Amino acid sequence: MKIIVLHSFVFFLVYMVGAQQLDGCFTGQCYYVDASQGADANDGLSPGSAFQSLERVSALELQAGDSILLTSGQTFKGVLKIKNKSGTASRPIVVMSSGETKAIIDGKGFGAAVAILNSSFVTVKNLELTADGGRPVKDADFEKKHRAGLFFMADDGGTYSDLVFEDLYIHDVYYNDKGYTRPNQGRGVLKEHGHDMYGWGARLVCSKNSGLSNVTVKRCRVERTSHTGIRFFHRDLTGSVPFVKNINILDCHVCNTGGPGITVLVADQVLIRGCHTQNTGIANDARHRGQGTGIWGFNMHNAVIEKNTVTGARGGRDAAGIHIDSYSSNVLVQYNLSRQNAGAFVHICGSVSNSTYRYNLSINDGYRRRGVKGGRVDGFIFRLFGYVLPGVEFKGPDNVYIYNNTIYTGETFKDNVFLIEKTVKGALFANNVVYTVGSIVHNRERSDDAVLGDAQKNNLVFFKNNLFRREFAWMSDPFTVTGTVVADPAFVRAGGDSIEDYIPKNRQACSQGIQIEKLPGDTEGPVGGFDVEYDILGRKIDPSKSFIGAIRPN
Repeated sequence: MKIIVLHSFVFFLVYMVGAQQLDGCFTGQCYYVDASQGADANDGLSPGSAFQSLERVSALELQAGDSILLTSGQTFKGVLKIKNKSGTASRPIVVMSSGETKAIIDGKGFGAAVAILNSSFVTVKNLELTADGGRPVKDADFEKKHRAGLFFMADDGGTYSDLVFEDLYIHDVYYNDKGYTRPNQGRGVLKEHGHDMYGWGARLVCSKNSGLSNVTVKRCRVERTSHTGIRFFHRDLTGSVPFVKNINILDCHVCNTGGPGITVLVADQVLIRGCHTQNTGIANDARHRGQGTGIWGFNMHNAVIEKNTVTGARGGRDAAGIHIDSYSSNVLVQYNLSRQNAGAFVHICGSVSNSTYRYNLSINDGYRRRGVKGGRVDGFIFRLFGYVLPGVEFKGPDNVYIYNNTIYTGETFKDNVFLIEKTVKGALFANNVVYTVGSIVHNRERSDDAVLGDAQKNNLVFFKNNLFRREFAWMSDPFTVTGTVVADPAFVRAGGDSIEDYIPKNRQACSQGIQIEKLPGDTEGPVGGFDVEYDILGRKIDPSKSFIGAIRPN
């Protein structure tokens, strides 16, 4: 039967199932699912005549405004599919728990716990999703060598839009059963290691001729996956026109993953805000990839990555806090806390242009050393290098701005490494506090690709008005460093874990900033210009009073 809205009936339902369900149930038909008391022969139109299985629900001909309510606290086995369906802007299709306590979908042995296939205007919220191994994936709707908690696929040439995923708890997602040992764990560059037989938290994929736009992932928690926690991916990796647009990843927590935390590949107009990644790339499970950056984008454009915390990224390569990968442009990284990541604080690859790191705090990043505990390359304070893809000529990055950041490394670092390769054309390092207890070394490996001549003249690499603990040899060769402030910033508590610990008390030294200007030949500059309204702590900034570091001196 269709639901008829009468005032007394509304108040009754508010009491019985809570106001949370009104948005879903009162715009279309509600379908109820009860794993213990339901039956697939029922009509599913009331709690007393609920369906029982996800298979039955997946066969429904859903219409705009319809809702699926899974009984709170119950566990449902299998996969819930929504395929070739569409809601509308005012009447989305909604999948959720019937009450505050999350219903659980166990996708063990299936391609995913929830799958949205070639569909638009769908909301999935307040569910717990898991898919820990089981039989190989043979369902044609899924990728054969992957398993996911949440899966989206666009593969029929259409463009799909307006998906919302919120308040999901996704955990323990693996392709293989426990006991499987991954070959070459932690190397991160082999085909069988990087892309086959993995479990993913949320995996959203488009094929070469399909598109996706207007997607929001918010307040989701993802943990214990063999690969990435949250991944947007278009198969045309080097495409000049991104088919994935308007992506918002907000206030999500991703931890203890075998691969990266959050990745966005081939996309335009991206916002990643307020997220926390922790212990990405860990190898504590033999099924894990064993390498992973906190947040990174490849062929990503017009993106803002801000107010995130990225900690504990691990792996023999990469494993940066936040990483701007090849073919990206106009990426702004600001107001983030990056802490104890094996790889670089600033990590920018080839064919990247007009991208910026500003008003970030880095604590003890770049601690990995080549040849030590599986380290295949050094970690870095910052790394600008021309690698694009295998077999592609090294190029760039071009016109990158790194200013008003605070970088600290403690006594456990005998030296600190940074790398700027000869392919770089245009880089400004200005108004940064770079306080290291140990020395700072440029390009320890001295490979042919990294040997610079006069960096300022040939590569337009400029160091201006940065604060260092002391001067170093590289400041005169190959770099021409101007306006260096040699001082102790007098942090409130050097070595602490919070942003407040790095408020500088040396006001005189940290007040010697300069106005940031465009690099020679750069006609664009960073996204939104150089000036900001506040520092990393949210304190107002007077644009006429430039300072050094991410935090306005007291």
